[in-house]
Amino acid sequence: MNKKGQMTIGTIMLLIVGILFSTAILGQIINTQHQITSKLTVANETVDISGSRLADGSGSINESYQFNVSNAYTGWRVLESQCTFGNFLVSNSSNDSLTVTTDYIVSTGYGNFTLKNNTDTITISNTSYVSYNYCDEGYNKDSSARGIARLWSLFAVLIILGFVALGLKNEWFK
Repeated sequence: MNKKGQMTIGTIMLLIVGILFSTAILGQIINTQHQITSKLTVANETVDISGSRLADGSGSINESYQFNVSNAYTGWRVLESQCTFGNFLVSNSSNDSLTVTTDYIVSTGYGNFTLKNNTDTITISNTSYVSYNYCDEGYNKDSSARGIARLWSLFAVLIILGFVALGLKNEWFK
């Protein structure tokens, strides 16, 4: 008797549960893969600059006052040349960008900056925004390891497809 096309309820349920479970795990695998192989982006992190204003009421900026971003580096990331903060941008509350070296100085190794005392910085409001790219704590600094980690999702998808194919093969070719 030809049983091609007939699947038992057990096989169907096994495939459905397996696919759902695999899909749930696949999302976590891809998130972890992205975290250790790519720099993360922060857009418009709020910074209150009122602490850098001089007490004389002029609105002038204390150029030695240092601001740290929320993801400021510690440990190995400070010394790692691949993990410097990238695309560092300070903007005012109207989202107009300030000019690096003219309006502010950035320490890309640590993730901090200081404002310069000039017309652009004196006249901005106390709420400013910082955008930047950075290496997360789990970032893999070795390019070969990042290359291997990029294959994780491919192998996870191949395992899911193999699971489905094995279930179908066992049912159709009994």
